[in-house]
Amino acid sequence: KLDQDGFAYTMVNDPDVSSEILPLNDSARNVVLFTFDDAPYEPQSHALQMAQLMKAKDVNAIFLVNGMYLEGEHGRKIVKEIFDMGFEIGNHTTTHPNMRELSYEDQYQEIKKTNDLVEEITGQAPRWFRPPFGYFNMDTFNICNELGLQLMTWSYGYDWMEDYQDATALAQISVENDYLRNGANILMHDRVWTYGALGQMI
Repeated sequence: KLDQDGFAYTMVNDPDVSSEILPLNDSARNVVLFTFDDAPYEPQSHALQMAQLMKAKDVNAIFLVNGMYLEGEHGRKIVKEIFDMGFEIGNHTTTHPNMRELSYEDQYQEIKKTNDLVEEITGQAPRWFRPPFGYFNMDTFNICNELGLQLMTWSYGYDWMEDYQDATALAQISVENDYLRNGANILMHDRVWTYGALGQMI
């Protein structure tokens, strides 16, 4: 059941609890959220194929993009196609820095540039911001508030770890761990092994 804006769920606005998702009304409570960082990753992105697979299985997700991959037509085309399929596009900074090491102004530019690129490509400004490595400070919060973004982290994610850069191992650990529960926000990335694991995870 959707609200007047077409949404069934809201997200906890507190990165300390991983921005888990909650139903807005009597929507199904047995739900998790897939989130994909670093899209469309160069030199070889699998984000579009991931979106196509999820669309075919009626699964939704948020793709959090880096502005540095949106400077060429190839990356822009991928993001537009994913957006047109009904997936939300979030902000993951421009160059993927550690935000704690940046001044307020540099953080602002990292976030604002990607916001502007996403809006230019899709016609819609992002609602979500995820800081690289999960590192942020009060400057990050204040900038997000100024730009109308909700800062989110995640509940768990394994595809960045060397032991799980294999589709079979990643699929297994992603569904067999102590963190998988109602409302979990699952961190993934635009990588070939993640694409390989996605069908089994779904």
